[in-house]
Amino acid sequence: MKSIVLILISLFLFSCNQGKVNNLLTEEGIEGKVKFISEVDYDAKEKFGEITKDSLLFKITYKYDEKGNEIEENSYDSDENIMSKMTYEYDDEGNAIESNRYNLDGSLAHKFIFKYNEQGKVTERSDYNNDSSLDNKCIFKYNEGGKVIEKYNYYSDGSLDEKMVYNYQEDGKNVEINCYNSSDSLISKTITKYDDKGKEIESNFYNPANTLWLTSSNKYNAEGILIENIYFETGRKKSISKFSYKFDKKGNWIVKSKYLNDKPLQITEREIEYY
Repeated sequence: MKSIVLILISLFLFSCNQGKVNNLLTEEGIEGKVKFISEVDYDAKEKFGEITKDSLLFKITYKYDEKGNEIEENSYDSDENIMSKMTYEYDDEGNAIESNRYNLDGSLAHKFIFKYNEQGKVTERSDYNNDSSLDNKCIFKYNEGGKVIEKYNYYSDGSLDEKMVYNYQEDGKNVEINCYNSSDSLISKTITKYDDKGKEIESNFYNPANTLWLTSSNKYNAEGILIENIYFETGRKKSISKFSYKFDKKGNWIVKSKYLNDKPLQITEREIEYY
């Protein structure tokens, strides 16, 4: 399970095709010059045949500079008490070079430092504790086309924790990620397929015995927005999530309704402030 989580985190933070640190604007292709975003998640229920919001679950806010760089991110619990705060710093090229996570009292909890090569690709991410001691380090290697081919996770003493090897088909639409432990034994394998727009359409997860145990597939509308996810774990009932949206004048969604197996599950309300 740990290796699967690490793979998902690496896919979220780093685009395998670009080697960049992504944010919400780049991940979702949000239009316009965005200054601030607030997202609030609610439980959903059906009332008079329509989906309505119930109790507040979670809130997260994002702040951006005029270049579209995320500079601050705050998370809140169901009582809207702050849970965590993240800040980001950039170099003159717009590359994220430092990220800091803070405790509730405002003290530093964790620091992340990024290094880049001449092509602007992330080559190293170092994670530090609040006393400036190294917690762990990740090193990335790329092919001539600028795609990640290897990722190494190291402990603070420099010993190897895990290694991920990325293999691409010639069209670049299928990516295979093999995760190995320090003894070079396979921990897990993930094969992800993408459409012509670079959207993930299917991911298959395999255990150390190379047996498929989990499949996730996505469907999108004409604008490339997720409208359906099918999640199937071998031997268990298939879960189908469907999404509907309301949009602002710039074409960005401001309300997202999620249904699980045709039952209302969650409503997310988004406020976007533009420059």
